[in-house]
Amino acid sequence: MLILRSMTGKSGGSVTRFARKSATFVALAAFLAVSGCAGKDWPGFTMRLENAAGSAAKVIDGHVWQVRDARRFTGFVIADEPQAAEVGRDILASGGNAADAATGVYFALAVTYPGAAGLGGGGSCLYAGSEDASALQIDFPALKAKAGGTVAVPGNTKGFAWLNAHYGRTAWAQLLAPSVRLAESGAVMSKATTAQVAANRSLRWPPEGMTSNGDIIALGRTYRQPGMAATLARLQGSGANGFYDGELGRIFVEDARRSDGTITLDDLRNYEVTAGTAIQVEADGVNVFTRNGSEAENSVWKSSVDGSKPLDADMNSLRSGDAGSTSFVVADAEGRAVTCVVSMNGAFGFGDVSRTTGIYFSSTQDATSLSNMVMVTTPGRGLIYASASGGGASGLQKSAATLSEVVLMKVATLEAALGHNQNSGFDPVNAFSCPGGLTKNAKTCRFGTEPGSNGHALLAE
Repeated sequence: MLILRSMTGKSGGSVTRFARKSATFVALAAFLAVSGCAGKDWPGFTMRLENAAGSAAKVIDGHVWQVRDARRFTGFVIADEPQAAEVGRDILASGGNAADAATGVYFALAVTYPGAAGLGGGGSCLYAGSEDASALQIDFPALKAKAGGTVAVPGNTKGFAWLNAHYGRTAWAQLLAPSVRLAESGAVMSKATTAQVAANRSLRWPPEGMTSNGDIIALGRTYRQPGMAATLARLQGSGANGFYDGELGRIFVEDARRSDGTITLDDLRNYEVTAGTAIQVEADGVNVFTRNGSEAENSVWKSSVDGSKPLDADMNSLRSGDAGSTSFVVADAEGRAVTCVVSMNGAFGFGDVSRTTGIYFSSTQDATSLSNMVMVTTPGRGLIYASASGGGASGLQKSAATLSEVVLMKVATLEAALGHNQNSGFDPVNAFSCPGGLTKNAKTCRFGTEPGSNGHALLAE
């Protein structure tokens, strides 16, 4: 086996009457700003800019953690933006499972990391259940409208509604409450958010609240997004159907036309999430599951498993800054895991936004930015590894190389393998490794992201 690499751095629900009945977004946004009622039953949200983990975990080297007390372990979350990771952690700690936490993480990212996780984009996830020996691939890309044009048909909301309906156990409205709260009461400019906005300074329509007089607000400052809060509150009350076959969708379509988009209500109504078994490759006693992508992408994964072809050693030649995609990984103590990559197909899509809803328009999804997900199972131990990365070709190569080093060749610990990717900017690999099994021996689990990234790994207990 040969590998080369760079060594350098249930859907729907009802919460509040105003979210269902408000006639205009302006009125709803104003009501949210003064009432503070959306998400009022959710535990208090505290932002910490530094890395932190519960006492049931110990730090390995500042970016990777190890489970220390398996009896108190309920799961972990790794994401590219820390506030979203905290939302997922809180959902797990409150009794939610991996599908619930992944849904909550996504909608939080829509507030705190909109250039990659906007509601106008699309994505893909792999899901593994504790009782399954395989991984399910769930695809919800941003698709080209029937009449073409620049504005893509969004997939994210419907994709995570599908995940929640099929595998979640927490009410949809409760899962969206943290994101409403972040948008309404205020999120914090984290390093990840600041870096994303700074990398896109020329954006004609900067994210709501993140700039002042043309300048990016300071790291650690609070920003509020009443327009996005109103949009999320509508979704919270109506479920995904409110977007794909309701008033929110009608408004989105009207705004898209002002941006020369040709998307129609029928495009939204006819959108379908697809699900099927992921590609499986057996090697050295393990089962490697990856997303079924293009022929070239599948070839990269196969090469990383059977060693038939070395990977490109020059990762730096593949990097191109902010690709407008982001990844996250969630696992729970019952053996479920979800890995996801979502994308706007370019940072903030093509830069235009629905001024009524605050949703950025995505271009048609580039499938190569959605193939950086992998899960590994082994007989007798179940799920032992999972990872994901955004960033297109760079993320794909790094994900495959990390898999090879940690699982297949067993030549590096997780922290060492992730360290080889240091300074890779907007496309870090987020991963966990449990050689003894996620449920069989959780004390062997390590989870984290690359050093130098702005992501966050948190354990729920």
